[in-house]
Amino acid sequence: MKDVMSRGLVGALAAVMVMLWAPPADALLRLGGDLRWIPLGVETMEEGGESFRPGRQLESMGLGVRALIGIEQFGIGLKINFAHHAFQDPDHSYSHLDLNAHLRMKVPDTRVAIFAEAGPVMALDIGGVGYNGAFGAEFDLLGWPLVDLNLGLAAQYASVPVGAGPSQVRMNQGVRAMVFVGVDFSLMPGFGGGSRE
Repeated sequence: MKDVMSRGLVGALAAVMVMLWAPPADALLRLGGDLRWIPLGVETMEEGGESFRPGRQLESMGLGVRALIGIEQFGIGLKINFAHHAFQDPDHSYSHLDLNAHLRMKVPDTRVAIFAEAGPVMALDIGGVGYNGAFGAEFDLLGWPLVDLNLGLAAQYASVPVGAGPSQVRMNQGVRAMVFVGVDFSLMPGFGGGSRE
């Protein structure tokens, strides 16, 4: 599984570099960010050979920023996410960063877009480098030409090694569900205005 994720990440990052190096003439640069709420999860923790299911708290929150290049219907780029996961036992709570290759595709003749992302993840209480993958959908509430206000749902699988003391690691892995609201700004080549077709 880790080998598959690694090869997929390398391939996605290579595609990002190719598109950034030689973007199409009608390319859009899409810059955006989101605020996410992560209330639900089906996950396990393993520490000292013992496995248990932590109780997730409703105050689990996160945020992300992304930069994509492509056309209106398809974009590829990078996404950086920060999240704080709060559990019933505060000793199990932790924060992490992930750096993901991000793909976004708009559903024709709608305001809906679907996306997928994957990449490495690291807890701020460093226990090693894990991996994550996510997919979801977002709906543009505005329908404006160059600004999107997105409301979305996503699911993420993550395997995160969290430092739990000297030479100790607590492994957190499983699926989380999240709701998010975000804003995207699209810029035409040369940062000139113009309307999108």
